[in-house]
Amino acid sequence: MVLANTSQTIGGVSVPTMRGFRFSFLIATAAVAIGVVLALFLPRAGRASTARAGNEEETDLDRHGESARSVPVPSVLVPVGEHPSDRPGRGH
Repeated sequence: MVLANTSQTIGGVSVPTMRGFRFSFLIATAAVAIGVVLALFLPRAGRASTARAGNEEETDLDRHGESARSVPVPSVLVPVGEHPSDRPGRGH
């Protein structure tokens, strides 16, 4: 939109001006700066998950009398035929 509004006609062809390009790059730079500032407010993965896991663990310990870590966690699902043990010659 910026380039279209700041174009000039040369030889019957509409061409964006240098002013339009500079303004569009200024808009893009501002958008990146805003994104970086917003990213600084995102919680870090290590701290947030550790704090949350600790609270859940304490709650489970209070409820069940044992640590939440002793509860089995399901493994990652692997499509049939792609698991290492499904390969020929592997322990079947």
